[in-house]
Amino acid sequence: MTIGKVAWIIGFLIALVLWVVLIKHIILLSKCKDPKEKKKLLTQVVIDLLAATGWTISLFI
Repeated sequence: MTIGKVAWIIGFLIALVLWVVLIKHIILLSKCKDPKEKKKLLTQVVIDLLAATGWTISLFI
């Protein structure tokens, strides 16, 4: 296995973890009642979305 394939697999696993964390935060956001906590979770969802899409796009460039 070449170094490029190993790097791609590691990047794929990182992207997969980021998508799972994003889904977890979206589920928590949908169940949240407190407006202050909801704002924090929404910020976290946006950050997670940017990170997950960035990693995913970088895999195919």
